[in-house]
Amino acid sequence: MNSILLALLTGFFAALLGTTLGVMTTLYDFPFRRFFSVALVLPLAFPVYVFVYIYVGGLEYSGPISTALRSIGVAIPSPRNIFSGSIIFSLCLYPYVFLLVKAQINRVGLKLFYAGKTLGRSNLRSIQEILIPAIKPAILGGSILAMLEVMADFGGVSTLQINTFTVEIYRFWFGLQDYIGGAKLALMLLVFVFLILWGESFYLKRNTYGEISATTFERLEPKRPGLLFAFCTLILTIALLAPFIQLLYWANFSTFFDNAATLDALVNSLLLGLGVAAAVTGISMVLSMGKLYSRRSQPIFDIAASGYAIPGSVIAVGLMLVLSKTLGISITSYGIAGLSLCLVIRFMTPAYRYFNAALLGIKDITIHAAATMNISASKIFQGIYWPAIKPSLIAGFVVVALEVVKEQPATLLLRPVGFETLSTKIYAFTSEGQWELAANPSILLAVLGIFFVMLLAKINR
Repeated sequence: MNSILLALLTGFFAALLGTTLGVMTTLYDFPFRRFFSVALVLPLAFPVYVFVYIYVGGLEYSGPISTALRSIGVAIPSPRNIFSGSIIFSLCLYPYVFLLVKAQINRVGLKLFYAGKTLGRSNLRSIQEILIPAIKPAILGGSILAMLEVMADFGGVSTLQINTFTVEIYRFWFGLQDYIGGAKLALMLLVFVFLILWGESFYLKRNTYGEISATTFERLEPKRPGLLFAFCTLILTIALLAPFIQLLYWANFSTFFDNAATLDALVNSLLLGLGVAAAVTGISMVLSMGKLYSRRSQPIFDIAASGYAIPGSVIAVGLMLVLSKTLGISITSYGIAGLSLCLVIRFMTPAYRYFNAALLGIKDITIHAAATMNISASKIFQGIYWPAIKPSLIAGFVVVALEVVKEQPATLLLRPVGFETLSTKIYAFTSEGQWELAANPSILLAVLGIFFVMLLAKINR
């Protein structure tokens, strides 16, 4: 019940915030609109567990925010509950909805919106009655992504002291050494995840809109542009600036670059992220090409690249049981290779979908014309396919590297003894309530995330 309630509340709040910001920055013209269109995506660079521990550390009884409020006679409750946790999660995960809503408005919403305007409706009524129904698939899709992140999270819910599936799986795995019990919990979590995805698919089949290419348009002039600017500034402050400032307040810069353990964790995170990203892009490119030329086997390729919907803890438990039952060995005995295998399965989906979208952009007539020419397959690939998939390869590589660097549950479960990454070091400190010690690796991880997100934004442009 904790897992279900936390996921549903987070999805609701993320949808509310992401939709509001997406509509504002797409339809209306106000000061620094372009800046906010990019900056409001940056909270996604923070791993969820880092975001949670910052707010729990700042809002708990002895935290700086709670202490400052008590000094003026204002007492706040503990943030360690499902409702507060869902709000904290949504502040980090709303960019999923924000990005999809902006894209969907540009794709189908603008002409529908202006069609409503011609019927004499006000801006607000046109948004409520015409635009929002048209972009419901995007809102739902972003909310589902946020919910899946919550279901897969371990460090954040551990800091909030909320007992969820992933917390229990970890306890069965390491605390009780009960792999079968962990597998039963993982199966329950997997069933719930598939129910979420089935519900989304069921809804989308009955609520689809054809693509309408949007033309250039004049953005609306709000009556009070200062209010839109103030709202975007408030959200950006709460979701990005305040957490980063809190990290800087806790950080110990005198040992920032002298701490060999933190630097080793940084190197390990980067090498793991880049290595897995390279493997994933190569494998997903092969799968995408196979799907293109094997029409009858398309579902098999899709299933092979559906790992992103499955939490890392579930994949880790599954690999553990499969290898122990079939080969009589533990996946942990494979060291980095076993962990990398789990991460490759987990993050195949983003790169695979990037490649599929790129290949669909190649017209059949071009492929048929190339087939009639007396040139080798390698030259056809270099001349036709490579230019089309190269941008997707770079974008997929960046997305996977970012996700691997942030991944915590699978890394905690399968990492070799003595192998530390930034995410595992953060968990080691936050599980003991040592917020200040967790600040240095958290800053490095946040900076890495912001770099990857900005690089991805540049690639997309």
